[in-house]
Amino acid sequence: MKKCALITGANRGGVGLALVEAYLAAGWQVNACCRRTDNAIELKQLQANTDSVTLHELDITDHQAIAALSQELADIPPLTYLSTTQGTMGPRAMASVTQMR
Repeated sequence: MKKCALITGANRGGVGLALVEAYLAAGWQVNACCRRTDNAIELKQLQANTDSVTLHELDITDHQAIAALSQELADIPPLTYLSTTQGTMGPRAMASVTQMR
């Protein structure tokens, strides 16, 4: 069975995208998440070239979106690796973080 990863913040050339590429190169199944899949050009290119990556739209501050993704991924193998590189900035984001505590 393939090892399985879920990586957020994967859409723009940063740490998240680098993690997706590294785990794909190692033969893992990768579930890549980002806030807006329409902007995820690099991820879409990776997805077009392999069946080992799936792309999901997710804002980690949206509890309903997290619950929906959990249901969507209920039948995948157990996660071996989870990375949350998706960041937030500004007063609105800080209010969301405070509410989550």
